Amino acid sequence: MKQTPNLSLNKPEGTDVVNIDDLNANMDVLDAKLGTSGHNHNGTAGNGPKITSAGLAAGAANDAAIGSRTVNQALASPANAGTLTQLLSWLAGKIKAITGATNWYDAPAATLAQLWALFGTSGHSHNGTAGQGPKIAYGNISGAPTSMTPTAHASTATTYGVSSASNYGHAKATAAAPLAAGTAAVGTDNGLYARGDHRHPVQTSVSGNAGTATKLATARTIGGTSFDGTANIVPANCTLAASATKLATARTIGGTAFDGTANIVPANCTLAANATKLAAARTIALTGAITGSGSFDGSGNLSIATALGSALGDSGHLFAETGYQKFSNGLIIQWGNTTVFNQRQSFPIAFPNACFTMTSIKGKETSEIWEPSSNPPAVTYRSNTHYRINVRNGDADRVYWIAVGN
Repeated sequence: MKQTPNLSLNKPEGTDVVNIDDLNANMDVLDAKLGTSGHNHNGTAGNGPKITSAGLAAGAANDAAIGSRTVNQALASPANAGTLTQLLSWLAGKIKAITGATNWYDAPAATLAQLWALFGTSGHSHNGTAGQGPKIAYGNISGAPTSMTPTAHASTATTYGVSSASNYGHAKATAAAPLAAGTAAVGTDNGLYARGDHRHPVQTSVSGNAGTATKLATARTIGGTSFDGTANIVPANCTLAASATKLATARTIGGTAFDGTANIVPANCTLAANATKLAAARTIALTGAITGSGSFDGSGNLSIATALGSALGDSGHLFAETGYQKFSNGLIIQWGNTTVFNQRQSFPIAFPNACFTMTSIKGKETSEIWEPSSNPPAVTYRSNTHYRINVRNGDADRVYWIAVGN
């Protein structure tokens, strides 16, 4: 028996046998869909079409039916249409942006009426008081003159300036008489100047040193001869020639007396011009890849015991039949031998970065002579951790290898 597409009601055809159960099943489906709670008009099959605004009863869209909404004032407003919550959130965000408050519902710092009163044509004076704005700097005034001519006026100042050198006023002549000569001083008068016809008192006596004396007030003795500046003198004890050939008092040089009459050889000058030994031994040191040092005084050859420097220093090793040597510059050399062929084998240690190269040679335990072979062993695989050496069956008892990497 066929069924309807929406509610799956039984739809008998001419050849179908219909009984009371088929009819009751249809009634149960209709009762469920059209009952008081099973028919919600959400537009889906069996629930009826959505109800338009014309189908709403008067007063049906009240606060209780709409429900409360929580707005998100941080929600961006990308469009002109949206859900009720979106529209309310967008409006709250705009109100917050206009007021500058923390939340859209907080009171603003100033209302529009208050702002108009302050920024209107006459309410904003920029006098520095609250609400009136800061005072405007002269340099920020557009069209301000660069210079101004003062109004003519008469000065009533009786002194010139004040104690500060950065203040200036009008000067006046001093009424005090010039001072007699004395100790030099800056003075304390402020704003006064001396008249052009002033006179200083006559200097009747001078004490102390004159600026250009021709005679010393007190004669002095030079080399036992009195000198007062009025004439040249020859000191009584100046008897040495200008170019003396002998010192008045012999002096000791290196323990040997010297008076200038002959050459001398100091007693402690025993080294020949081409010395065979240094007076003080020196240390000769090697640095870099090879280090070592030794004391050398020239009396014999110097042999220096050397060691690898920091550039090629020992960073670890295993000295064995299968082993390795690590250097401080990162270079690693590994070696060994194997009797396992044609399958992967592990290096003694892993190369941290790469295995640069690897070579091998074969031999037989029963032979003491290495002979070239037309079938040498082949390194068919190598990585940072493993290698594989292939040989022809029976062609070698053991293969010796060496690998280099870092």
